[in-house]
Amino acid sequence: MSLVYRQLNRAALQGNVQALREIGLMHATNEGGAEKDELLSIQVLLRSLSLGDIQSLVPLALTVERRAGGNLRLLQRAEEMLQYFLESGGPREAEGPPEGTGTVPRGAPWFRGLWRSAGCRAALWRIRIKKRLHATKLF
Repeated sequence: MSLVYRQLNRAALQGNVQALREIGLMHATNEGGAEKDELLSIQVLLRSLSLGDIQSLVPLALTVERRAGGNLRLLQRAEEMLQYFLESGGPREAEGPPEGTGTVPRGAPWFRGLWRSAGCRAALWRIRIKKRLHATKLF
């Protein structure tokens, strides 16, 4: 295991939800010396979500989508997670708090939340298309 993974684990044990999210992403994508284990990734992301980290919804939904295969119920659950993230203002919250006196976060373009929103909407449509293909038995 890598040093980064160990440090993230230590931070996660101390209650750092961002560290939990990063560990979940590492297990989902096989990065940073973490073993690829999507079920463990889902458990870690669910724990992060239970601690109030709404940004965990997107990687959780995408991991569930990958694990779904032909299961329409799991695809529906992933769609609901992304829909909730978009409706709750998750992309705007993901920008982070404004720094200084300006209304736009310094060091980050003002349209960062728009890109996140567009990416979530694209993933949402991909899931909807998969559901329709599975429902018609074409996929």
